Amino acid sequence: MSFSRSLRGTLSAVATLFLLPGLLAAQSISGRITARADGAPVAGAQIILLDESGVEVLGTAESGPEGEYALAVPRAGVFLLMVERAGFANQVSTPIAVGEGEAVSFSLSMTVQRVGQTGAVSDTLDDATLLAMAMAEICEGVFVPGMHGILYGAVRNEADGEPLAFIQAEAEWTVSGIGEDRREVRSDDAGAYIICNAPAATPLRVRAFEPETDVQGEEERLTLRAGTMRKLDLGIPLSNPSQPGNLLGRVTDDQGTPLVGAEVRLVGAGRVTATNDRGVFVLEEVPAGPEVIEAEALGYAMQREAVRVLGGRAQEIIVRLATEPVQLAPILVSVRPRKWFSDRRGLEQRIALGAGYIMLREDIEERAPQVLGEALRGIPGVSVTRLGGGIAGTYSIQLRGAANLANQACNPMVWVDGVNWGNDGSIFRDIQAFEIEAIEVYRGAAEVPGEFSGQEARCGVVVVWTRRGRVIGN
Repeated sequence: MSFSRSLRGTLSAVATLFLLPGLLAAQSISGRITARADGAPVAGAQIILLDESGVEVLGTAESGPEGEYALAVPRAGVFLLMVERAGFANQVSTPIAVGEGEAVSFSLSMTVQRVGQTGAVSDTLDDATLLAMAMAEICEGVFVPGMHGILYGAVRNEADGEPLAFIQAEAEWTVSGIGEDRREVRSDDAGAYIICNAPAATPLRVRAFEPETDVQGEEERLTLRAGTMRKLDLGIPLSNPSQPGNLLGRVTDDQGTPLVGAEVRLVGAGRVTATNDRGVFVLEEVPAGPEVIEAEALGYAMQREAVRVLGGRAQEIIVRLATEPVQLAPILVSVRPRKWFSDRRGLEQRIALGAGYIMLREDIEERAPQVLGEALRGIPGVSVTRLGGGIAGTYSIQLRGAANLANQACNPMVWVDGVNWGNDGSIFRDIQAFEIEAIEVYRGAAEVPGEFSGQEARCGVVVVWTRRGRVIGN
């Protein structure tokens, strides 16, 4: 039995006691539940008494053979009724005012539910069939109509209302006797998010959140009806229009191969740059606001897309060019903190200097490792030994020529997203390869760049940049 059903059963029993002769509360709401199409009584419907906000559950009842119900009301005030019944769209009443000692008569009619295989219905019912069918496909195998609601919408920048890609949307709630629980999803490249299995009849706290910088939007509170969908756009103060932004991107062909010397133009700002030998370009201090980016290379069709530069932020841009003038997917833009831009720019500069051994995402994927330790195998001058098996195993990583002050072999120092994690061998097991954006290996103190130097650098240094950026370190 689910927690929600157990709770309702307890509340229903309490409500029944209140309705026994001689124990009737001073206030009450009673009436009938009928079908909207023909007025027939709806038996076995669950009627849930909510406070005015729709958050607090105050009591429950079940409609009888003629659709009749009665609920004790604990105090004078304004209340809502939520009615659930299999085969019908869930119904929420208009606000019901109940005075001190008043018995209010209030009846509700329910609509037969005929939209999509999941049985989900839209709150507005406008284009409900098409929307529910799309949601049914997306949420197949996750959404349970009797237990869940579907929450969807866009994550938008508070400054200008523009949709934001790859921002986290969170729904949190409290489970009695257990603690906090949550659902987390990322908005897609168009800024849309969907939570397929948000718990129904449970007060939810919903917000947009960017873990990389701990920036969060204003919290929204709501309660979903089982089997329904609710559209909720989330705002987040992600950019400052008065500040410039930074762009760091890559130009590839339609197979993902970097294009060297491709020209990249910002039409409005009048800025022009070219990609380096790995297809990377950098544009700093770009004025915030709408912009048009163009990219072209010899033998490839030009790609042109509108983008919005976010002030005070960094954005990672991926542009793909086709060998034929065919329509490609839009330019992919990811929003990042300015610190990420500085770190990545530093990585680009270290690659250009040629110090150490550096692997990017494509190099790591070719090796197909599972964890960081395995990704280091095969690098010249690096010895990798697995110590122990299972989840408790660690790695011994030895870099040729590196030793501690006692001239003993030792694990290298590990930096993850700018944070020094020491030289515990478990870190080589704990970081999954799919999380890694780049790895830098410096095999002795003489190779180590200044930002990663120190007494510990005698054992060598391994620098890891994750795709999530600062989630592990903070």
